[in-house]
Amino acid sequence: MTNPRFRPNEFAIRPELFGLVEDIQWRTTKPSDEIEFDASVLQHQISWHVRELMARRMIRTTKALATEIGVKPDRLQRLLAGHVLMRLEDIARFRLAFGIEFDRSMVRKRGTVPSPRLPLPAQGKRSGR
Repeated sequence: MTNPRFRPNEFAIRPELFGLVEDIQWRTTKPSDEIEFDASVLQHQISWHVRELMARRMIRTTKALATEIGVKPDRLQRLLAGHVLMRLEDIARFRLAFGIEFDRSMVRKRGTVPSPRLPLPAQGKRSGR
């Protein structure tokens, strides 16, 4: 496996809390890191929610969840702790394992949403015509 461009938990002030508690403090980032930072916040939220769902469903270990969703336990542990990047396939596995309830974790809190880069379409006009 190649080294990732960044580790999501490196943006947390306390990386050991990544995915373990709902609200963590984040480091100040440069504008050039905004994409990686945003991805890290999203991965943290998903990881925390997965752990909450594990607790509710009495799945006691990441090894048990890994077996259930078909991934290697070591990778799942590193993924939830923010040591490796989450892939779309990982999100799909979580959604299939936990059901629609999982979608709530993908809704961001107001404080973490960056302002949009692309302009909104003008009211009453259709784009592409």
